[in-house]
Amino acid sequence: MHAKIITGGYGQNVFIGSKLINMYAGLDQLHMNYARKVFHKMHVFLWNMMIQTYANSGLSTEALNVYKEMCENDVAFDKYTFTFTLKACSVIKNETTGRVIHGHVVKTGGCLMRFLIRMLLVGIRLYLDALAMTALLKRLIFFILFYMMNESSCSTPDHATLVSILPACAQVAEVRLGFWIHCYAIKTGLTNDAMVGSGLIAMYGNSGHLDYARQVFDQISERNIMVWTAMMRAYGMHGNPHKALTLFSNFLEGGFQPDGVVFLCLLSTCSHAGLVSKGSEIFKQMEVYGVGRGHEHYACMVDLMEAVEFVKSMPVLPSKDVYGALLGACRMHNNIELAEVVAQKLFILDPNSGGRYVTLAKIYGDG
Repeated sequence: MHAKIITGGYGQNVFIGSKLINMYAGLDQLHMNYARKVFHKMHVFLWNMMIQTYANSGLSTEALNVYKEMCENDVAFDKYTFTFTLKACSVIKNETTGRVIHGHVVKTGGCLMRFLIRMLLVGIRLYLDALAMTALLKRLIFFILFYMMNESSCSTPDHATLVSILPACAQVAEVRLGFWIHCYAIKTGLTNDAMVGSGLIAMYGNSGHLDYARQVFDQISERNIMVWTAMMRAYGMHGNPHKALTLFSNFLEGGFQPDGVVFLCLLSTCSHAGLVSKGSEIFKQMEVYGVGRGHEHYACMVDLMEAVEFVKSMPVLPSKDVYGALLGACRMHNNIELAEVVAQKLFILDPNSGGRYVTLAKIYGDG
């Protein structure tokens, strides 16, 4: 039963843990070491809960203070301890404590490092601007490859590692490592895996290798919505709207139900290609399939139509994305008067975005 509890993911449940301790205590002294192990897990879990609660409440300094208390009381760390404390360090930009935690991670062991790398790849975009994130991801990607190939305990990248690292490769269009991952996926029989496949398609799509992306797509026998969306997006971003729309028709014929991400991908494709009527048709289809329209969908339509009346008729308040699309359309059509009105809205909604000021300056310059 204890083994079932662990494999089922209930090993750190406080209620179940207390029952396990009572069970082992009711046996003989030889079983007390099991009771101590359960207690130890619960002890670390409670410390981690305190760190996580502080971090999620915006009290990152207090979260790090709890971590320092763990060090002072010789409480053992686990992978979740480091995940929560690294997040807290990122929020308040505490580089000194971050380096200390990094040292503890290295001392704890290699497989823990691999877990943290996956967490960093997922969360790093929350704390950095675009340029810093791109530079860091490129260095981190090659560090991961070097580490995995030289760490004896973690020399074989698993499915979760590949799934985590592929979005980073796609983000920075790092096709060299992408080729290596693709080769590894072929050797290990993972090319038919939908999650790995969608990551490969996105990576090849961002790098402009549409033929490779389509090869991966065709090799996946059990395609899910992520695989279809990745391929449609790859065609759309590289000026192949008709292929993207044909793929969407095949998607519907296959009995799949489109979601908001699929429609956003198609609306963006129509916007970039100037397909006004097709974009309007797809926008109406969202209602047919019962898919809610978000700010991003309206922004695509504004970018497609430059329709002031469309913005006024929206059932939701326009967001910065919608006004940003309208400002871009104003530049395209050299509408300085409307651009000034839209820019004033953006300066209130998104005051820290330098790109809005640059766009308005370019409109003045073009005029």
